[in-house]
Amino acid sequence: MGCQNSCLVERAQHKDPLLFRESKAVALCKTDLLPYVPFDFPACRVYIEQIHAQIPVFEISSLKGSGIGVFIDWLRRECRVELIDR
Repeated sequence: MGCQNSCLVERAQHKDPLLFRESKAVALCKTDLLPYVPFDFPACRVYIEQIHAQIPVFEISSLKGSGIGVFIDWLRRECRVELIDR
């Protein structure tokens, strides 16, 4: 894959692959730290897409406030769909 340090998603997927195949979304938090940590973010996104090609990936930084609104909007839509389907 080319990750210098293995992607946490990759490690977790091997422990519980069903969780990743059945998930409705991935929230990648603390993205404001990416410039300061040895984490290959693009490779991690590629790996997520290999596991579940259609899954939405939300990049969230609470420090900067980025991505939170989009994620909350998605959660609200998903909750409405769940309630309607019942």
